[in-house]
Parts: sequence; C-alpha cells; structure tokens
Amino acid sequence: MYNFLLDIPTILFFLLLAHLAIAVTLAIYLIQSVSRHTSDRRFLLGTLLQGVGLYLTSQRGRIPNYYSVNWGNVLIFLGLALVMRTLITLEKPNKYLDIFYAIVFGLFVIVFWGTVKNLNQSVIIASAFLAFLYLSSAVLMAIYNIEKSILRYSLSLTCAVSGVLMAIRGISAFNQTNFTLLSKNGIQDATFIMVFFVVILGGTGYLLLLRERSELLLKKANHELS
Repeated sequence: MYNFLLDIPTILFFLLLAHLAIAVTLAIYLIQSVSRHTSDRRFLLGTLLQGVGLYLTSQRGRIPNYYSVNWGNVLIFLGLALVMRTLITLEKPNKYLDIFYAIVFGLFVIVFWGTVKNLNQSVIIASAFLAFLYLSSAVLMAIYNIEKSILRYSLSLTCAVSGVLMAIRGISAFNQTNFTLLSKNGIQDATFIMVFFVVILGGTGYLLLLRERSELLLKKANHELS
C-alpha cells in the first residue's frame, strides 16, 4: 500500500529553486560568453517565466485565484513551451516549430481562460495540454536529434514519461471532482517527481551543451590561428 505522500507546496518550492538555480547559472554564462544566441535568451526567459508561474501557483489560497491559477498556469505553460522549443533544435532556427509552439500556447490560453470554472477543471485542462506539450516535444526531440545525442534521447524519454503521467493525472482529476493541485495521491507524486527530473535534466543538459559549443568555438579559433 502506498502510504508516503509528498507535500505539494514543498515540491513546488523545490521546483522554484531548481528553476532559479538554472536561470542564475545561465545568466552568468551569458554575461561571460562571447557567443550568445537567441536560443540562449529564449531558454533563460522560459526558465524565468516558469519560476514566476511556480511562485504564483505555490501561493494558492494566499493570493486571489486570478493570479495563482490563471496567470500561474499560463506563465508555467509559456515558459515550458519556450524551453522545449529551445531543446529541440538548440540554436538552429526553425519557423515551423516556432509556429507550432505559438499555436499550442495560444490554444491553451483560450481554452484555459475560457472554460475553467473551478480548481478541479484547472487541473484537468492544464494536465491535458501539458501532456500534449511533453509528448509532442518528446517526439520532436527524437526526430531532430541529428547528432544522435544520448543526452537528448534521455530527455526525450523523460518528457514522454512526464506526458503519460500528466495524461493519467488529467483523467484522475476528471473522475474525481475533489482533485485539485494540492491533492495528495500517488499520481501527483509520480507526476511532480518526473517533472522535477525533466527540469534538472533539461537545465543541466542545456548548460552542458553550451559548454560543448564554447569548446568547439575555441578549438576552431585556435585552428585558424595555427
């Protein structure tokens, strides 16, 4: 029997700390780097937006739901979409992916702000769209992984698992009208733990890729000078 249930506000707090740590580390890198790309700023912005969204969400019951539910979820979704978009092709531009993620975000805002009437519905709608975002990003990461990077395949797999768990979470909320963000149950625990893994793997993975890019640029410069 599953008796150990995580405290959701505590999980949200650790997710917030993880996003802040990644954002600060990336910001320091960008300040010192001579090779900055739009993708770097997009990833940083996405991480910061998720951090703000998580803070608003963690204040559930302390601030009006308009900020905690409506804006908290929208900022988290927008930030995640920016991060996922960046991880798929890194610094390489792709207008079709830009359009895809813009459409998904636009649909989320319209549906979430237009249909959510209570806290249970917010979990259902958010989980459904997050499941789609994670699963579609997992597929796209695998397709665009031209370098056959083990790291990006691992991130793709983690996103896929997160997507499946989000879908199960949404179904559970649909079948239980008292299911909210702060509900304590096994699917909540599994979902948030996997999301935490995505954050850590995505953040550290992107930083490692930036370091690799800098080393390649340095080798190229040394080769041209020799």
